[in-house]
Amino acid sequence: HEKGVDVCLGLLQQNSKHQEPSKVAFVLPDVMKLICALAAHRKFAALFVDRGGMQKLLAVPRMAQTFFGLSSCLFTIGSLQMIMSGYNGTGLCSSIRCHLSCG
Repeated sequence: HEKGVDVCLGLLQQNSKHQEPSKVAFVLPDVMKLICALAAHRKFAALFVDRGGMQKLLAVPRMAQTFFGLSSCLFTIGSLQMIMSGYNGTGLCSSIRCHLSCG
């Protein structure tokens, strides 16, 4: 689980730097599909949240190519109440709300 989290976080960080839609569309949608699939495992989801994965997801460029994957990841991890209830990110909900409405 730890290596999977590290790989996903690295891919998110590396590919979130791109602003050109062609580069974003190339890898990020697949990375977010992978995160959604792995988030079915609670240990992966807990490690992902603990290591700042939610903030990295929120840093993903918002464009047509990333909307579905981003919302799917946020929904999948957010629906795991046990994971999110233990998360001590007081500003996370307002940050998500701002990113989704301000972007």
